[in-house]
Amino acid sequence: MTQAIPPCLCITCANFSLAICLFIHYSLGNLITQIPMKRAAHSSFLATASRRIGSVVSKNQGFTLIELLTVMGIVMILASLLLPAITRSREQARSAVCQNNMRQLSYGVFLYADDKGDDLPWAGGGPDRNRPEDWVFGGQPDISTKDWKSWNAVDFGFHAESGSIFQYVTGLEREEIHNDADRRVFKVYRCPSTLELGAALRVNFSMNGMLDPLRKSSTSLDGEGHSIKLSSINGASEKVLFVNENPWNMTDAAFEPVNRFNNAGEMFQMHNGIANFSFFDGSVHRIPGDAMVGVVKTKDQLERYYDPRRF
Repeated sequence: MTQAIPPCLCITCANFSLAICLFIHYSLGNLITQIPMKRAAHSSFLATASRRIGSVVSKNQGFTLIELLTVMGIVMILASLLLPAITRSREQARSAVCQNNMRQLSYGVFLYADDKGDDLPWAGGGPDRNRPEDWVFGGQPDISTKDWKSWNAVDFGFHAESGSIFQYVTGLEREEIHNDADRRVFKVYRCPSTLELGAALRVNFSMNGMLDPLRKSSTSLDGEGHSIKLSSINGASEKVLFVNENPWNMTDAAFEPVNRFNNAGEMFQMHNGIANFSFFDGSVHRIPGDAMVGVVKTKDQLERYYDPRRF
């Protein structure tokens, strides 16, 4: 009695020829085992049958148009599902680099104060002011950040190497003689999410503008050039030191907490809807941008988070 065909053999339209060939091969194999013949003849017969079946199978290995379109559709659906998650993960990694750089800059401020009798560096009250106490030099008073053709201009961008905290942050000697042609980039001053504009600016963080002694609009500072003492900061864990400001607004490296923006994206560099801030206790926090926009709209909240001498 011949052996029954296994039930797992499933015939489909796309593999009909292959199924017929396998059926013939399977049946012939059972039939041959029941017919007495010499070993050589048996082997020759099987070899011939295998070659013929192989030639038939090889003609049926390609994809049909429907199969190809189906696979392409599945790949596109999977890509559409995975791409947003990949984008969020990549931005989260950039945000982590940004936070680490802000933390190092904050430590540089503290080292500066320790070396300067508790005096804090100055935030810099305008483009190209370039006072020895300013934390960075440079800026672009007459060149718009929104004009990409000006990004390669000699006087575009900031100069970290001439700033007052440079040696404390990088361990390198400060370039006290300012040179506009010096366009070196130091990664610790950069946020990778700012892309091409951030690279052209070379400094992507702004110091709290209320820390500048010449800022006459502050309710707590006299504008007479007396450096603020680190020990005089009230509520250090809530007082903003550095802001990851939107690079499109950075004509100088001092962040003015004023209500002149419609949304968080215009004010801060966003990382998946979150902005990075460093504080005077050395911490760096990810805070929803909309929450910090609300802070500058309320006098009490503004003083709480930005004014260094107010609780």
